[in-house]
Amino acid sequence: MRKGSGQGQRSAPAEAEGEAGQHRIATIWRLLRAMEVAPDNTLPACVKAFQRGASNDVLAPTEAAGFGIPLEHVVDPLLAAAFRAARTGWQMQPPETETGSSSVRNQGELLVLGLLGSLDEPKRVILLLADMEQLSSPEIAALMGLRLDTVYEELRKARKTFVRARKRLERAPATCDAENEARELLALARMRFSPDAAALYAVSQQLRARG
Repeated sequence: MRKGSGQGQRSAPAEAEGEAGQHRIATIWRLLRAMEVAPDNTLPACVKAFQRGASNDVLAPTEAAGFGIPLEHVVDPLLAAAFRAARTGWQMQPPETETGSSSVRNQGELLVLGLLGSLDEPKRVILLLADMEQLSSPEIAALMGLRLDTVYEELRKARKTFVRARKRLERAPATCDAENEARELLALARMRFSPDAAALYAVSQQLRARG
């Protein structure tokens, strides 16, 4: 993701080129999946986010991450576009009943999504950026246009709420090490929600085709 917007805008295909572009695609893909975009909808939602982010077409009446900040005030336009894509009809549909290893995979994903659903949107976004995408608090503050102390406080609360939700689900005693537990769970989410090579290629190809 880029820091800053406005001058020096690049096209959507250019944003997806090279190693840095593949990293951006993977980041947006994971965030969309973690924000409950259906697996079958993630490819078109990711492409749309890149197109809107490159053109700064992210204006919407909704507010980014529930902070009362209009989407155009989120410093990174690609991140703002991902928020919009996740909110405009791409939400997850009830999964079909499956058997075998695919069922286990879906159950694991649904568990993580259920835990993330225990958080309000600002906490969920900050937690994902910190513990799934492994960004520092200053980086999150810069991307989101937030005060650093706000990021610290929301992240602390998010980790506690996230871990408490897991303990309630598993009927296990709460621990005082919420930070490490949240990081471990979101590291697993990173693996579950990451795109494979075919998905990365498909996004790049569609962006080039739509140039």
